[in-house]
Amino acid sequence: RTLPEDKFFMIGMDQRFANRSTGVVKSSDGWHTFMEDQIALLDHLNVRRCHLLGSCIGPSYAFQLLRDHPTRFGRCVMLQPIGLTKHTTEPGNKWEGLNRHATWQWVGDWANEMMQNGKCDDEGLLRQLHDQMFGSPRDF
Repeated sequence: RTLPEDKFFMIGMDQRFANRSTGVVKSSDGWHTFMEDQIALLDHLNVRRCHLLGSCIGPSYAFQLLRDHPTRFGRCVMLQPIGLTKHTTEPGNKWEGLNRHATWQWVGDWANEMMQNGKCDDEGLLRQLHDQMFGSPRDF
């Protein structure tokens, strides 16, 4: 079934630092920074209530949005969420325990891209952002 275009539309935003975003990394950045960006975009577009769709890291943002702004969102679809697990479906060697060590590998690829694209020249700052987002358990 096709959704009526006069009632539904898709907003796809570049996260801070991603794609065409001109945002810079700051030492105070963390999960809250991205949530505030998303709420600011909705406010700017005068969207008072909407549905959420997130993939990969998107469900983590969605959990925080739903927790902190529950009346702002209707439905939420979460696809392929990242997170800690005791096993992996990724190719390669299996590991024992949680995959916490793998988070720097995922973020490290992104950090290298940030450095190569000139969006950040301080790997320590990117490591700090990683630690603030993934270094301790989060309860969304």
